Amino acid sequence: MNNLEAAFLFGLVFLAVGIIMYFFPPKKINLIYGYKTERAMQSQQNWDLAQKYSSKIMMSLGGLLTILSLLLDLFYWNKTTATITSFVLIGSTIIAIFYLVERKLKKQ
Repeated sequence: MNNLEAAFLFGLVFLAVGIIMYFFPPKKINLIYGYKTERAMQSQQNWDLAQKYSSKIMMSLGGLLTILSLLLDLFYWNKTTATITSFVLIGSTIIAIFYLVERKLKKQ
């Protein structure tokens, strides 16, 4: 498995988790399942918004990461470049999920 395949798999995981959370969101604030940050757990209203919005963001960014990693894998990559690219893609996706959801919660 090359590192862009890892980015592809991470994309699929984000996509799958987003779909699961969209159709089966956690109803009550808990420490086991759902988008859990301090701001999301401040109130039931924040919790509900965080679950709904984060699932949509995860589906969108997971799909984007999956497609982008497939497209980038078409090019020749040496191992170092593929590793760096994979880390940047996965890290950027994780940061973007938290940034976008927390920004939405802060505006509420």
